[in-house]
Amino acid sequence: MSPRVGDNVTTGSQAARPARRRDLDRLRIAACLSTFCYHAVQVFDLNPYYHLKSNTLSSSIDVAARLLHAVRMPLFFLIAGMVAVLAFQRQTDGAFIRQRAKRLLLPFVVGIVLFTPWIKYLELADGRNINLFGIADWPGGAPELLVFLRRYFTQPRWFSWSHMWFPLYLLLLGVLLLPAMRRMAARAAVRPVPGAEQVGLTLAVPLAALVAIELLLRPHFPHHLPNLISDWASVSVYVVVMLFGAAFMSWPGLERAVQLLLPALLLLTVVGAWLYLGFSEWPWRGTGRALYLWGVLCLVVGIGPILARGRIAGEAYFADALLPLYVLHHLPLLLIAAAVKDLPWPVWQRYAVIVLGSFAVALALYHFVVRPFDVVRFAFGLPPRESRS
Repeated sequence: MSPRVGDNVTTGSQAARPARRRDLDRLRIAACLSTFCYHAVQVFDLNPYYHLKSNTLSSSIDVAARLLHAVRMPLFFLIAGMVAVLAFQRQTDGAFIRQRAKRLLLPFVVGIVLFTPWIKYLELADGRNINLFGIADWPGGAPELLVFLRRYFTQPRWFSWSHMWFPLYLLLLGVLLLPAMRRMAARAAVRPVPGAEQVGLTLAVPLAALVAIELLLRPHFPHHLPNLISDWASVSVYVVVMLFGAAFMSWPGLERAVQLLLPALLLLTVVGAWLYLGFSEWPWRGTGRALYLWGVLCLVVGIGPILARGRIAGEAYFADALLPLYVLHHLPLLLIAAAVKDLPWPVWQRYAVIVLGSFAVALALYHFVVRPFDVVRFAFGLPPRESRS
């Protein structure tokens, strides 16, 4: 997860702390909750790239999975770019990198050591092997545990970092794009009002880049298998949307311009979804995916003032809990899925049990194991309790 807006960090300047953006906190909460929904959907969709699959697969659920998949992770990177500009207004480059590493790298290691081996073990027991190089059937069932653990940490074809790829990618892209986001943060400090031409370029150039990625890169890298080797289409999308998030925060007038375009953006989203879901030919399908993604992201940033209205009970609690919940959620979700995925219940009942049950378990682990203890908080990327803002 990206650093929470309003995190109390040491800065190298005397600049005033920017006002807290409730809309960004709420977007992050919604994105985190969508992770529970999406991973539960994957148990029943048609895509084989998931740790467990039900014997009852659903084409209608597959449609929901495709729509969620196209926008869910780009939304995280969009928010990360927006938050980075706010962070640069009160942090030096070195402080930004240290804070990101402290918040993301240790939870990544904790997740890899404590959770992903058991996720992989469940995957093998279910008859599939998804590793850094692809997917294959695993007809032998779960191997002997000690043999498995030794091979998991020593042989790449046994290893899978499951959902823990995201903190590492977020850290690496944040460092890689630091110079560009720093320049945008400097522009934001001057607070120029963008003209119509700048607004047009800021919206049109990323859209053109996303279409090019889908048409030129996605056919060669069709599966989202995050391995730092062969997922260049998805990485390119994350770079584009992260830079757009930073650009959006650098021009206050851009928010108003996007709001004026909301009806057109809604139409763009609907047309893009229709092309993406309705055509199997890649030029149309890829173009539709790019239009749909771009429309959703622009709608999200355009409704920011609406999202910021009022107060929501427990909002600050969940804003602090997001990164631990992300790290914690996947193993309980898969354990529950393994127990209920093939029961003779309607799919929606099994889905609801997986989502609600995994959320309850992850939240309980956060509340009783992570939140009260500073040493555990540190391991999950949180500050000590007394230093929370």
